[in-house]
Amino acid sequence: MLRRAFTSRTASLVNRSSFSCTSVRFYAGAGDDGAAKGDLLLSFTSPYEVIFKNEKIESVTVPAEEGRFGIYPDHVPTIAQLKPGVVEIVRNKETSKYFVGAGFVGMHPGSVCHISVTECFPLSDLDKSEATAGLEEAKRDALSAHDEKSKVENRIRVETFEAILAEI
Repeated sequence: MLRRAFTSRTASLVNRSSFSCTSVRFYAGAGDDGAAKGDLLLSFTSPYEVIFKNEKIESVTVPAEEGRFGIYPDHVPTIAQLKPGVVEIVRNKETSKYFVGAGFVGMHPGSVCHISVTECFPLSDLDKSEATAGLEEAKRDALSAHDEKSKVENRIRVETFEAILAEI
């Protein structure tokens, strides 16, 4: 009822002929600020550390909920939710890989990319035997969980350990 009243009142206040809607597609390189032509500026953070801050890179590949995708200079602006997986960064023709928890990636005009994640570890720091043991413990905890909160937390732990093991 309130929504309908608000909508009808708003519609009566707005003169439709005063609005003109033109569809425009922006590209990341369209801005004057940001990276130089051919560069991608990356800021990559977690609550615990800043991994990169406005660093020039060649590309970044992220594990989005919709699937992995790569971002290059002049990429169309976008935002995506990240799932646990590997972020791969190419900088000075060298590749760095980081295992991340959930998070978000945002690509902005001017070839500026921001990645914010809950957790981040260099892939080389992860140990397969520890991840296997962690997965088994998480599965046991999931089976013995009695309340909904514990079940969800343990399901997330299982999914995260499975993602780690798939990457190392």
